[in-house]
Amino acid sequence: MDPLGAGTLFLIICLSCLAALSTWRQRHGKSKMPPGPTPLPYIGNLLQVNLKDMHSSLVKISDKYGPVYTIHLGPRRVVVLHGYDAVKEALVDQGEEFSGRGEQATFDWLFCGYGVAFSNGERAKQLRRFAITTLRNFGMGKRSIEEQILEEAHFLLEALRDTRGAPFDPTYFLSRTVSNVISSITFGNRFDYEDKEFLSLLCMILESFRFTATSWGQLYDFFSGPMQFMPGPQQKAFKQLAGLEEFISRKVKEHDKTLDLNSPRDFIDSFLIKMHQEKENPNSEFFVKNIVLTTVNVFFAGTETVSTTMRYGFLILLKYPEIEEKVHQEIDRVIGRNRGPNMDDRLQMPYTEAVIHEIQRFADILPMGLARRVIRDTQFRGYTIPKGTEVFPLLGSVMRDPKYFARPAVFDPQHFLDENGKFKKNDAFMPFSVGKRYCFGERLARMELFLFITSILQNFRFKSPIPPEKIDISPMLVGFAAIPRFYKICMIPQKLRAAAGRLWSAAMDFSGSFTLLLGAVLSCLLFLTLASTKKLRGLPPGPTPLPFIGNMLQVDMKELITSLRELSKTYGPMYTFYLGSRPCVVLSGYQALKEALIDKAEEFSGRGDFPAVQMWSNGNGIVYGTGECWRQLRRFAITTFKNFGMGKRSIEERIKEEAQFLVEELRKTQGKPFDPTFFLSCAGSNIISTLVFGSRFEYTDKKFLMLMDLINKNWKLMSSTWGQMLFTFPKIMRHVPGPHRQIYKNYLKLAEFVGERLELNRQTLDPNNPRDFIDCFLIKIQQEKNNPKTYFNEDTMSKTTVNLFFAGTETVSSTLRYGLRILLRHPEVEEKLHEEIDQVIGVNRSPCLEDKQKMPYTDAVLHEIQRYADIVPMGVPHTVTRDIQFRGYTLPKDLNIIPLLCTSQFDPTQFKNPDSFDPTHFLDENGRFKKNDAFMAFSAGKRVCLGEGLAIAELFVFLTTILQNFKLKPLMDPKDIDITPESTGLGSVPRPYQFCLLPREAEGAARGRRAAWQTARPVGPRGERALIKAPRDPAARHSPAAMELSGAASSSSSSAAASLALALLLAGLFLGLLAGQRRRRRRQGRMPPGPPPLPLLGNLLQLDPRAMHRSLEKLSQRYGPVYTIHLGSLPCVVLCGYQAVKEALVDQADDFSDRGDFPVFYRFTQGNGIAFSSGDKWRVLRRFALQTLKNFGMGRSSIEERIQEEAQCLGRAFRETGGAPFNPIDLVCRAVSNVICAVVFGDRFDYGDADFLTLLDHFNENFKIMSSFWGELYNIFPRLMDLLPGRHQQIFRNFEALRQFIAERIRRHQESLNPSDPRDFIDCFLIRMEQEKQDPLSHFNMETLVMTTHNLFFGGTETTSTTLRYSFLILMKYPHVAARVHQEIDQVIGRERAPCLADRQLMPYTDAVLYEIQRFISILPMGLPRAVTRDTPFRDFLLPKGTNVIPLLSSVHSDPSQFKDPDSFNPANFLDEKDAFKSSEAFMPFAPGKRICLGAGLARMEIFLFLITLLQHFTFRPLVSPADIDLAPQCTGLGNIPPPFEFQVLSR
Repeated sequence: MDPLGAGTLFLIICLSCLAALSTWRQRHGKSKMPPGPTPLPYIGNLLQVNLKDMHSSLVKISDKYGPVYTIHLGPRRVVVLHGYDAVKEALVDQGEEFSGRGEQATFDWLFCGYGVAFSNGERAKQLRRFAITTLRNFGMGKRSIEEQILEEAHFLLEALRDTRGAPFDPTYFLSRTVSNVISSITFGNRFDYEDKEFLSLLCMILESFRFTATSWGQLYDFFSGPMQFMPGPQQKAFKQLAGLEEFISRKVKEHDKTLDLNSPRDFIDSFLIKMHQEKENPNSEFFVKNIVLTTVNVFFAGTETVSTTMRYGFLILLKYPEIEEKVHQEIDRVIGRNRGPNMDDRLQMPYTEAVIHEIQRFADILPMGLARRVIRDTQFRGYTIPKGTEVFPLLGSVMRDPKYFARPAVFDPQHFLDENGKFKKNDAFMPFSVGKRYCFGERLARMELFLFITSILQNFRFKSPIPPEKIDISPMLVGFAAIPRFYKICMIPQKLRAAAGRLWSAAMDFSGSFTLLLGAVLSCLLFLTLASTKKLRGLPPGPTPLPFIGNMLQVDMKELITSLRELSKTYGPMYTFYLGSRPCVVLSGYQALKEALIDKAEEFSGRGDFPAVQMWSNGNGIVYGTGECWRQLRRFAITTFKNFGMGKRSIEERIKEEAQFLVEELRKTQGKPFDPTFFLSCAGSNIISTLVFGSRFEYTDKKFLMLMDLINKNWKLMSSTWGQMLFTFPKIMRHVPGPHRQIYKNYLKLAEFVGERLELNRQTLDPNNPRDFIDCFLIKIQQEKNNPKTYFNEDTMSKTTVNLFFAGTETVSSTLRYGLRILLRHPEVEEKLHEEIDQVIGVNRSPCLEDKQKMPYTDAVLHEIQRYADIVPMGVPHTVTRDIQFRGYTLPKDLNIIPLLCTSQFDPTQFKNPDSFDPTHFLDENGRFKKNDAFMAFSAGKRVCLGEGLAIAELFVFLTTILQNFKLKPLMDPKDIDITPESTGLGSVPRPYQFCLLPREAEGAARGRRAAWQTARPVGPRGERALIKAPRDPAARHSPAAMELSGAASSSSSSAAASLALALLLAGLFLGLLAGQRRRRRRQGRMPPGPPPLPLLGNLLQLDPRAMHRSLEKLSQRYGPVYTIHLGSLPCVVLCGYQAVKEALVDQADDFSDRGDFPVFYRFTQGNGIAFSSGDKWRVLRRFALQTLKNFGMGRSSIEERIQEEAQCLGRAFRETGGAPFNPIDLVCRAVSNVICAVVFGDRFDYGDADFLTLLDHFNENFKIMSSFWGELYNIFPRLMDLLPGRHQQIFRNFEALRQFIAERIRRHQESLNPSDPRDFIDCFLIRMEQEKQDPLSHFNMETLVMTTHNLFFGGTETTSTTLRYSFLILMKYPHVAARVHQEIDQVIGRERAPCLADRQLMPYTDAVLYEIQRFISILPMGLPRAVTRDTPFRDFLLPKGTNVIPLLSSVHSDPSQFKDPDSFNPANFLDEKDAFKSSEAFMPFAPGKRICLGAGLARMEIFLFLITLLQHFTFRPLVSPADIDLAPQCTGLGNIPPPFEFQVLSR
């Protein structure tokens, strides 16, 4: 008890008082209220409900407290009605008393008691009467509205036909249709389905409706008061509702301008006329706000509820196809196909009517209805419910009441059918509520549901991309609304079947000479077919072919592969199939494929017909050639590729380098949704490009992107139905128009590009030094030019190059694309991959192929992706090279063979679970990788893909690099992701999709904690980590706060009391701070806009303290270049981009010249010293420092000589490393620091001086911590962090050590001071102190001297040394830049003399490199904070005196308006078109304006002389490939700190 002390006692007393007050209020305020669970103060019964499924929680509570009980939703007291009897007694039998409207917090934010749906009293009555009358006048419930619905159904059917049977999400199809019906009544016309504004409105409705079903929506219902001011999803819902209001307001104004009082066109006109009629009535409810919000009510409700019901209904029918079939039968029987449905049909269609009612009952779209309110003190079932009490009628409990529905939890149309199959009503059917506040659009909704559903089912059959048994019809979200899961549906036109029937009937009616002629022709064709098949009697059996069309009627051209697999079930693993008139033998299953392609590899090594490519290649090229030509080309290609590194370390380095380019491009997506197609195509293509063309392409290269597009389109076309038709009937399809003809045109464009590259290579060919595959082929052509039988000619070269380029691009990229989609579908697999990557590779190096042996699970996943994706399902056709006997059949030479590779990879005898994605197919019982001979992703035998090894390397390196850097985030529930192919032909083409990549660096800390937790978990009996399951109590699943409270309750009552009281006090404090913050905002006047802050936290939740400047730059995209951010409770104005920074720090320099708050320095300096002081003190100290440093040579030859001398010392130290790897940090810091030491302390330090090394360690450590998470957190919460342990405390220990060192040096200077002969800066300061010792206002005192000396020592050491270290990394990353600098050094300076500043004018490229290094690294990305010196007008804002200002220097350096390629390292940013150096006003590494770094000139001299001296004598060699050098900072905050590294310096 001692540690708790008086604080705990106080908390317990507070709790007791609050509990007593709460109990008193409950007993005296509602003595006769229904019973219910005991609420806690303020939070009510939050802990007893599950915010993810509020309705189920309320139903469960009724099991204990009965059908009528009281619950507290935060401070709201609500009576809950459960079951049919209770709801009927209240809403029907006592309808008047329960006719008030209760609170629906999300909607009340907008409506505030206005509009027909959410108003009360006389307003509600008047608006409701008017709305019902007006809607009836415009046809609701009459024939005219029925015709409008049928007309809209026609538009819907046309839109559905345009899907052409492909899977689609029906959400917006249905929303547009339903909304257009209510739009025609409300606005007088319908919208076009592609109208962007219309689609935006539907999105607003859908998203705001969905929000009410989320946990946030339910939480907002509890605590709408404080949450309306807090950030969160509710703010987005508010914006969507506000967007609807704005649209309706605009419509009302448009109507008002064209209103004819005698001829209302629609609902809005009628309301406006009523307003005119009652304009003299002061109590009228017909005014602008009510017209706008009533129209919003009608438009919203008339759109979302019906469309959501239909969406749920279609999902249910996909789940139960037998029910759909019965509805089809009833439609065919009653309506037929020759007319549309009408409402009269409804009475004759009892089963359809029962299905629609059951859809509404089971879907239960509004499970809690809209809240009611009793309008007076009401007696109900022995209880007294006070006036104004809210009531929740649980409509879902009525429609699942077991007394009224036999199987309430099951979808069963029998609930609405009697024993004779006739429709029967059920009083417990209440989807539109009951009583005085029932939905007045009920009749319209019923008509829409019947007419739309029957119209669709009359014309289409439903097909699901997934099996019915796997369809989940439970809601995705349940709250105010029940939201169905996302899904896709295929709608197959019924007319195709009808047309086939009509065609058959017409054929049966033919007679006369035409029929006779047709019969004769068919007989001749049949005779010819039989005659030709006699020659092939030795072939395996198969389906009987028809003349000319072969077996095409036995297969589905859209699903050719599936059809061929099905035929194998009838005819066995080897059968004959006729593609038109061409006989082919189909091989199915692992055993048959192995016996043919491997055991008899030579006999099956010919290339079969593949018309889509052969109409261009004419059998030429490496892939589609055959015989001796193919053999020679294959040998040549394999040898050439091996010579260029395939299968060796060099090609691995190329792949790793490309993987880093890919990662950089993916980072640019910034976590936003994107389609990965072209990213992956570019990466895969660049590998084969380096082999074939000798170089890679930039991802933005327009010609490259055009090539990727051509390849992608051809792959899709060859895998489409058109591609299959071309494969089957090549001679006819060549003359038939269609998309397939584009294949040939695209190949010609690819060949044209290859031809250009061939010509370029020919012109620059060096026979002794081939650069790539094309060079080698050209040399081979030259060598064999006298061989008349050679296969090496330019046509073969062109076709082979296109083959390699196409295959090396598309198959790998499609596999990766498919693989990422599979991982999105299976996040548990992705998580295991992350764990193995972290365990084996970590985060500090790139993956390499050696890692593969240590990563069995990753290897298994890659193999399973290739198996399951099945990119080339039927391989490329083969032919037999001679007459052979095979499995008892005679196969003649040149017979086409179709090896169904997919049947090997899905062979149930080889894979235990072939139709599922399961990496254990490639793992043994010990978790080790195991091969499987049935894995034939690259085919098998003589024709196995020659790039197999390259493809495997690419897949491993690319995928592991992506997953090392990113976490995949889907845009939908993983369960709803469809991983079936979009089309299947030559290839299995994955569906187009988008997803987000979240950088894993952001979750590094979380991974660390997770790893620590896993380490700490108990170990099971066999050594596994025991699984810890979360409690199943719903109250324990809501939030960490709830878990803490429930845990506290299980320990001790005193602990629970203290926790609860603390929570209440924090809530009160939160509200108080919120109110105070709003008052402060009002006082601040015209501050720039910015994200809404939270009390105490400010905008911390919108910022990443590990990359603060990135977060601030991102916020500027939303709030503009000048905005306000709150760092904790401190408001700061952020300046982003060159223009804003220049206008403030340069154009208004005096106004922005004070130093802003920088707590981590202020604790040490207390506002003393030159860097962190303001006002007159800063001006006096700055003038003194500038003058003194100039006196000691800064900017003159004397300081240049000191730097040259120190550079020579540094060069000697580098040379002493003897070429061994070393970290340059210590040597560089010593050299740079010695320059400022010579000025400040009067002499330099020896590189081995222990005290000196300790100081430099303190500098480095402080700069690193201040640039880390700890430093940023301290600057936001200094007072709190002062009390907490952590790395930030080390900053102040280091500062104190520095203070003591400086103080000791000052003491020594005092002892030996000669006022007539100052030796250094300290001497000058001491002399000035002596001169002003009588001035009480003097700024020259000992404390100022210590801090100013520290500022100069720290600033003169750390920033320049860090810049130099970063320079080394950059020059190793870009060796071509280093080489050009070396060249310029040799040309201007040579090797014999030391560099000097005069050389700089003659070295424009080197100067540009130095500037670009400083721009690129942006060493102080946020500069040092400023403050305004007075109330300052700036860009239409008024910044109060003392306002903190953050100038984002990094945003200036990456401003695309100032630098053409800001995110890349590019010295051309500082070179003109003549390669002369050009400066840029946006170059601000030393900050601009009055506060520019006073050591800027010295720093520029040091950077030039140190770096050029080193490059004059040394070459920098990295220990890894340049591609693997990571330039991302180790940490970023005050400064950008380069990652630690070692390198070698080799003498030139």
